[in-house]
Amino acid sequence: MTLDTSAVCKNTKEYRCRKPQYSPYYQCIEDNYEIFERVYERKYQEKYGYLRLIVSKVIYQYLEYVLS
Repeated sequence: MTLDTSAVCKNTKEYRCRKPQYSPYYQCIEDNYEIFERVYERKYQEKYGYLRLIVSKVIYQYLEYVLS
């Protein structure tokens, strides 16, 4: 092992598996998205337009992906 190689080995960190289901973003989506969908038409549609179907599709794909 050369001096350069040993320096690299000492500085590398061990890979830690991510757990996105514990992230604040995931928790926010998991806890609030269904409520958001229910109230969107009444609260936000006039100002922002209708809620596009692709938004719900992507959100639910994300939630499924994280748990798989």
